[in-house]
Amino acid sequence: MAKKQSKNNSAANNQEKSTTENTDKKVNLQPTVVVDFFEAVLGKKSVFLLGALLLLILFILFGSFLFGDRLFLFKDIGSDTVNFYYPRHYYISQYLREEGLPKWSFSEGMGQNILPYSIGDPFNWILYAIGKDNLAYAIVWIELLKLFLAGVTYFSFLKMLKCTYNSSIIGALAFSFSGFLVIGSGWYDFTTQGFYFALLLYSFELLFQKNRWWLFSLVVFLFAFYSPFYLYLAVILIFIYSTMRIIDEYGSDIKKYFPTYFLMLALGVVGVLMGMVMLVSSVDQMLNSARVSGEASFFSTLSSQSPLSLAEQKHNLTAIARLFANDLVGDANFHTVNTAQGSMNANNFTGWYNYLEAPALYSGLFTLLLIPQAIALSSGRKRILYIIGLLLAVIPVVFPYFRYAFWLFAGDYYRTFCLFFSIAFIFVAVQALDLIYSKRKVNLWVLLATLIFLISLIFIPFSNITEQGTNVIDGGLRNILIMFLLAHSFIIAGLGFNDYRSTARIALLGMVALELLIVSSYTYHSERPVITKSEYKQKVFYNDYTRDAVAKLKEKDKSFYRISKYYQSGPAMHGSMNDAKLQGYYGTMSYQSFNQKNYIRFLGDMGIIDRKIESETRWVKGLQENPLVQIIASNKYILVKQNASNFPGYSFVDSVGDVKILKNENYLPLGFTYDKFIDSSSFHKFPKANPNLQRQITVLKALVLDNKDVSKFKLEKFDSSKINLNYTLEELNNDVKALREDTLKIEKFSQNNIVGSISLSKSKALFLSIPFDPSWKLKVNGKNTEILIGNLGLMAIPLEKGNHKIELSFQPPYWALSWTSSLVGFILFGAVIFVNRIYIKRRKNAVEPK
Repeated sequence: MAKKQSKNNSAANNQEKSTTENTDKKVNLQPTVVVDFFEAVLGKKSVFLLGALLLLILFILFGSFLFGDRLFLFKDIGSDTVNFYYPRHYYISQYLREEGLPKWSFSEGMGQNILPYSIGDPFNWILYAIGKDNLAYAIVWIELLKLFLAGVTYFSFLKMLKCTYNSSIIGALAFSFSGFLVIGSGWYDFTTQGFYFALLLYSFELLFQKNRWWLFSLVVFLFAFYSPFYLYLAVILIFIYSTMRIIDEYGSDIKKYFPTYFLMLALGVVGVLMGMVMLVSSVDQMLNSARVSGEASFFSTLSSQSPLSLAEQKHNLTAIARLFANDLVGDANFHTVNTAQGSMNANNFTGWYNYLEAPALYSGLFTLLLIPQAIALSSGRKRILYIIGLLLAVIPVVFPYFRYAFWLFAGDYYRTFCLFFSIAFIFVAVQALDLIYSKRKVNLWVLLATLIFLISLIFIPFSNITEQGTNVIDGGLRNILIMFLLAHSFIIAGLGFNDYRSTARIALLGMVALELLIVSSYTYHSERPVITKSEYKQKVFYNDYTRDAVAKLKEKDKSFYRISKYYQSGPAMHGSMNDAKLQGYYGTMSYQSFNQKNYIRFLGDMGIIDRKIESETRWVKGLQENPLVQIIASNKYILVKQNASNFPGYSFVDSVGDVKILKNENYLPLGFTYDKFIDSSSFHKFPKANPNLQRQITVLKALVLDNKDVSKFKLEKFDSSKINLNYTLEELNNDVKALREDTLKIEKFSQNNIVGSISLSKSKALFLSIPFDPSWKLKVNGKNTEILIGNLGLMAIPLEKGNHKIELSFQPPYWALSWTSSLVGFILFGAVIFVNRIYIKRRKNAVEPK
């Protein structure tokens, strides 16, 4: 038996030595690795061990969601799952079946192009195929799939670098269960990013080492199809990583750098072209949003900071704590506190910002112990590259200006930067492991100093995070972390001794897997409040009597109208603003990243929101508190649960369960007409005494026009001095009666196409309560006609006396160009595959002996 084992070890060593060089390109990230018994037994089957460990941890971590009564929909700080992602998935699934490709939607605020960020994530296609009524059960399976694929892909990337199977498995596990991906799985989109960025690194190595081009273009396409901003982040990551790899490979021979850069650029252009069908609309929406180009932009504030300014103490303590674990300074749950204003929800997380936006830097404790070993055991150019890579990851944490720059000065948060941080830390730690394996030694003094430093770091006074100076550390979790630090250090030390090396490698793998499971389990512990599967089937939350009330209205009233709800159905700690998507009506509220810019302008100029406050441009509260504006917005019904007599001007229609339906007696249809106007300059010069009320009264009397458009209308100028702030119900009725004289009769309606007719006895302006978007096209009596902005962001059309046929149609911006570009991209992609196959075949024939 001993003789047989000796032969196996010898064969394994010879096999590893024979595979240290690639036939296409030399990889010299670490010295030649001498393989021990662990490598000989597993070999290429290591991927199955990785898969088994990933699935084991995932099934334990998500067991109560997969097989228990819990849905992966969180009521705590993870409320975006309930308030944003679930409504979006539900709505897109329904839209695809009823309308086709997502374009315009009247359930997003008062209307918006919803193509951006709708179908850009292929993982969501599975949810859409499952259907809106069942996708809530499937969400956790999709998150599990993404975490699994992220780990397997990162493993493949490490193996491309000739890392040992043992270190590649450890690195892959650390990547899948890094702080960013575990926390991010509760926000859905971030796990997609984890998989994509791992795939990007792997595709580069295929291109760089084996001259296999197709995957690189495909990954760029996935990013372009997904999000323009994450395409930008992909460019940052691949530029930094490829530059360091090229330097490591070619040193000072700069002439060899350019072919790789040129090939990446060409393949990247092909990928971007393929994704243009989604990319164009997404870029258009992002650039024209209040958060980017509007008054709510953070650019000037963040870019004016000093590059060398240090972060505040609370931030720094949070960053240190979250190097060790996601939940060391509080978890995602919340608790109720009593204040002078009444009870309110407060987060358990006591660190900087919030549970998601704060630095999620945890990448496994072994990385913190091994990174100093990489510096100590490496030398020359490789050591310099490790240090540079680590500095690029650490500097934005210490100096916030560089983190702001990473986000193009659009926000003060971490998110995907944490993933880049983990990639750097895990990468260097894995290199350290293989250095230890190849050199068969550990710098014990560096290991001891690192252990002492880390333990002292975990005992710093984190109580300074809170103003009260109270203890914020989970003492039990800290003790567990200290035990893992000691255990990891003992095992790593054992890697330096021949007699214990094989055992230590197996032990390190097991200990890392156990640590990742325990630390991650704190993020999804059983006490986190979620929607349960039993609740999901009851008449509560989004499934409350609102749906029945809306269904009853749709049965009786086939016209276009909007509904305002004076309650929110979402069960999370933050109020829901996307109820319309789930409950089947057109509303005015909206919560999303980039709300329609002209809708934001309308709300801001009417004094409903402050469009200089970034949060108010995302959490759009709609018109619930502005009954006069509701009239011009075609808000025909309101749904209430309180006393119906509290709403003058509304009549009781019906009651469904605890929901009462009230009708606005002064409702105006989607299209009505004005014969008077006021220019926007005069509109904004109202006296300081209650200007918002004056503005809201004015739009019931005259159409507000941008100064440059006044000459295009034949309307009477309105004298704003006649406005009476003691606006009576009788005057309101008279104003509405005048606006109702000539209205658009809708003959055909869909979300992307509206056809109607109108007859006028004199020249007027047809006003449509639809946010102005240049992608809407108008034909009047078959002739293309310009749509203008009316009432500060909505639509207005000048019409002459007579009968008019109105046809409105919507296509996303630059739609024909987008499709054409994508078609060209896919043709080029086919050419890339064809040319690459010929290239590889010729190279293969050239090196084969004749």
